Amino acid sequence: MEKLQLEALPQDVLGKTELSKQAFCDVENEEDKDFLQLFMLVCLLSFDVYMKKNIIESLIDDYTAKKASSDKPKTKEEIKEEKREAKEEAKEAKKSSKTEKVMNMSKQ
Repeated sequence: MEKLQLEALPQDVLGKTELSKQAFCDVENEEDKDFLQLFMLVCLLSFDVYMKKNIIESLIDDYTAKKASSDKPKTKEEIKEEKREAKEEAKEAKKSSKTEKVMNMSKQ
């Protein structure tokens, strides 16, 4: 399994590198253009990591919640905390979506 992921990784990084090289072509200052392209590459690479981290946390939370719910009934405070966490996750997802839109706009 790891071998398949390692084989796909260079292709993914190269694709994101090409995307970042094509962006900001209209910037005249070479130093600024290089910086913006590098920044875009870092953002593209870190976005994957960020999203995967959120998915892993969600999987773990769901698993532990399921395990805990089978052990004992939830209190009102626990239910409120879960709702608060769900709202926070929704806010984070919305922020991520806005970041992705900005990145897509910069490609055009």
